[in-house]
Amino acid sequence: MIPRLFFFISLLFTGFVHAQVTITGRVLDAGTKQPLAFVNVYAESTRQGTGSDIDGNFSLVVPKLPVTLRFSYVGYQPQSVSVSGSAELSTVYLRIAPMEIATVEIKAGENPAHRIIRNVNRNREKNDPEKALESYTCTSYNKLYITGDLHTPDDTLNTLDTSKRSRIEKILDKQHLFLNEAVSERSFIRPGRKSEYVTASRISGLQKPDFVILASQLQSFSFYGDFVTLVDKNYLNPLADGPLERYLFVLEDTTYSGTDTVFVISFQPRKGKKFESLKGVLSINTNGWAVQNVIAEPNENSGAVTIKVQQKYELIDGKQWFPVQLNTDWYNNMMTIGDSTVAISNKPVETDSRKMRRTKAVSRSYLANIRLDPDLRKRDVGVNELVIAPDAGQKGEEFWNKYRADSLTKKEQYTYNRIDSLGKVQHLDRRIEFASAVSTGKWPLGYVDFDIVRLLEYNNFEGFRLGAGLHTSRKVSRWFSLGGYGAYGFRDKNFKYGGDVLFFFDRHQQNQLKFAYSHDLVESGGIYFRLDERRGLGSEQYRRLFRHKFDWNDQYEASLRFRALNHFTFEIHGGRQQREGTDAYRFGINGADASLLVNRYTFTETGLALRFAFREKFIDMFGFRLSDGTDFPIVYFQVTKGFNGLAGGEFDYLKYDLKIAHTFITKYIGRPSFTLHAGWADGNLPYTLLYAGRGTADRFSVSVQNTFETMGVNEFLSSQYAAIHYAHSFDLKFGKKFRPVLVLRSSAGYGTLSNKTSHYYYDFRTMEKGYYESGFELNRVVRSGFTALGLGGFYRYGSYASADAWENTMLKFTVNFAF
Repeated sequence: MIPRLFFFISLLFTGFVHAQVTITGRVLDAGTKQPLAFVNVYAESTRQGTGSDIDGNFSLVVPKLPVTLRFSYVGYQPQSVSVSGSAELSTVYLRIAPMEIATVEIKAGENPAHRIIRNVNRNREKNDPEKALESYTCTSYNKLYITGDLHTPDDTLNTLDTSKRSRIEKILDKQHLFLNEAVSERSFIRPGRKSEYVTASRISGLQKPDFVILASQLQSFSFYGDFVTLVDKNYLNPLADGPLERYLFVLEDTTYSGTDTVFVISFQPRKGKKFESLKGVLSINTNGWAVQNVIAEPNENSGAVTIKVQQKYELIDGKQWFPVQLNTDWYNNMMTIGDSTVAISNKPVETDSRKMRRTKAVSRSYLANIRLDPDLRKRDVGVNELVIAPDAGQKGEEFWNKYRADSLTKKEQYTYNRIDSLGKVQHLDRRIEFASAVSTGKWPLGYVDFDIVRLLEYNNFEGFRLGAGLHTSRKVSRWFSLGGYGAYGFRDKNFKYGGDVLFFFDRHQQNQLKFAYSHDLVESGGIYFRLDERRGLGSEQYRRLFRHKFDWNDQYEASLRFRALNHFTFEIHGGRQQREGTDAYRFGINGADASLLVNRYTFTETGLALRFAFREKFIDMFGFRLSDGTDFPIVYFQVTKGFNGLAGGEFDYLKYDLKIAHTFITKYIGRPSFTLHAGWADGNLPYTLLYAGRGTADRFSVSVQNTFETMGVNEFLSSQYAAIHYAHSFDLKFGKKFRPVLVLRSSAGYGTLSNKTSHYYYDFRTMEKGYYESGFELNRVVRSGFTALGLGGFYRYGSYASADAWENTMLKFTVNFAF
């Protein structure tokens, strides 16, 4: 009985399936001939509908033919197409409608879109795969290409003269400028731990694809967080809490997906609201009130880039909406295309300029093999957010054809063949290897690397310091490096030198044993955190220009550095230092009644330093492990013990040092950040091992973040201190071109000094009454190339303020990146 019943049901449903008709086709923009993603397609005689995918393709099952299909898309004229004889439509073209979203006004009464958005907001966590699921895995096929923007009215190729245009078009009709394919396995485990393991990568022109650009690097993986990230910049999500106060929503259309109702809603910031906002279109499915499709772009694109993203979601296993297609169109207004070359400009090109020659990057990602809540452990995911397999560049066509959403076009095949040939001639692999080494501060010279950071420096003691450093490169060995350096100061007229040998215990060279010697200058009273190596980041690098009190230091040291416990980096060190002052300062050995004043000291010490960065993300690329930051505060702590009588050491002491730094991400109130410094030196110590503060007062000089702008250099001295520096930045907008950044800053410090009578022949103050200053910066007022200039003003107040207001005031210039 059961077999007969099974046979009957199978026959019944097989007949039903054959009675249905599947209509397929593609939707393009009538003007640009580019695919339109997420066009609403439904049969007028039924409640059945679908949407086009990222490539404009659609597939709709209808009971029978003939049938009339209606195509609707926000910003385009709707169109109806009759299908009768064939179920395969070649192409449907939609034309842009004369009305734009920005002209729509909501009249009196309840906005019908508000109820829908409230429902979506209430179901955000349920529909967000990284909130609703304990874990997931999926396979991602990624394709990215760079080409000329051939189709927009203001584009280069439409403004060049005929001869130039035809020459460029002839090239770009045959090939792209760049093509990258990658296959990755994405894994996620709550809370927030994710990794992409790139199993295959192919890059035009390169034999060794040591880098990839994935969709997850260009846009948020899902559209449910408080912020949507587009190319490292955060925008307030229109679906975040309280969206109706900030965004205007308009119900544009009602259509169907299968038998579910889909509401098409446009969004843009409300008039008069100024924040980092998006505009675009949401398709909301009533099954779970989930996002089915989204198209979004910044409401005001910057002059440097113009970006638009698209995401498509599907209901997986009937229980969880999940992204299945991600698309990014990135118009780069700083990368220009000329007659036959591509160049990088030092400033954005205005979009209405007749000299506009922009390029565009197009990224497509297709997710498949989606597994919900698989049995994963934390070690299965790892701490590296992106890892490239060693054999990623060795996969053949048979492998690629398993994962490609469609076969390569003739244009893509030609791109690989043409640029691969040019890559061999131009030695592109060597150039990429060279560029990656330079980014780490080294200039590769075959078997040795030149240390770029030692080339030229400046401070108020040495003046200009010219130096050179060499280390053996990875071509000699990946497991050790031997090197040395020399430098000369043109003001102090003295040579400095040093050398070291390092042994590495991992391929990223992060776990290392180091032996070093140096005869060099060290800042007297300087505050130094051993594991804080963010050289060249932010304006804090300019503090070195203000230093003027140095001691000579002959130092022998051994150190062992390693990562452990996922979030920690440790360093154990020990060594001997012989320091000698360069000015009149003397230290009294026996306190107030000292008969012996000295400026030479020997320290023998050992210590432990740690760095804690919770959930720090890493990218494994170019053979290096690069930090991609963390959303949590970074903590530095170190303890140092000095020994009297050991290896000539003359002082017994303990020092504790702490630093905490964090930048907050807020929805509406700018970007607050703080840096806390604190130190405690227990023991009778000379100036050189105490804390001289971080003053950078010098009127009309450059502003330095995380310092006291109105405090004189070496004005204060402490053996115990604490200081906090707070900054709050706001993006201002005055028209389309003038967009400065306002930063409000305040700093406070407190310190005490033990054994005050042990210090001679150098004037300083102590901070027992507390030091306070506040001020502002107006950054990026003037932009030139990659650099932006601004102005800052700061004022000292409290117990250490002068009676003369001008003496308390410090005016400075600010220097930042232009974007």
